[in-house]
Amino acid sequence: PPITAITISSQTGCVSQNKTLVDASGNTVPLTATAIGPDGAVIPSQFLGHITYVPTTGTIVSIDQNGIATAHLPGSTIISANVSSVSSTAGYFYTCPPTSIAINALGSETATVTPVAPVPLTTTAIDKNGTVLTGLSLNYASTTPQEIAVSSTGSITSTFPSSAAITAICEPPNCNPAPINEIGVFGNGVPIVSNSVTDRKSVV
Repeated sequence: PPITAITISSQTGCVSQNKTLVDASGNTVPLTATAIGPDGAVIPSQFLGHITYVPTTGTIVSIDQNGIATAHLPGSTIISANVSSVSSTAGYFYTCPPTSIAINALGSETATVTPVAPVPLTTTAIDKNGTVLTGLSLNYASTTPQEIAVSSTGSITSTFPSSAAITAICEPPNCNPAPINEIGVFGNGVPIVSNSVTDRKSVV
């Protein structure tokens, strides 16, 4: 029978970075697809060809030819299933977002910045499973950006004597994106803000 739709089983939780989708026993499992015919009935698997899966956002998850999904950057993405020249939006995949972002400047939450010595920030992001996340596209914000600025790479510079609170933000769509109808599911699609680092410019 012709295929009118393909769906994949819904995740019961997000998958940590560099981990694969697993079952309740912790065993790696492939994505499971269900094909529907024009009468709404499920098409038995023996009548289907080889199903391949393609994520809309490949930085969030990769899926091999066997349907094994490996999580990458935080966020959720649409998964399309393809078989017998039929493509269908099958479901979503969720990579765990950070639950905390800690930043420090030279090992401290307080730093003094001089015009000739920019201060780099160190960032540590952890998800709900305790996995340390890497490769995040973070935004940085200063409460007094004219006097004490922070670059997109997390380097603090100063021009006038002042003080500022610096924060790092995992902010969609650059970090932890999600389709609009999936915002908030497993924490994807919402911004996560770090602690603040207080910076002062020394008087010269």
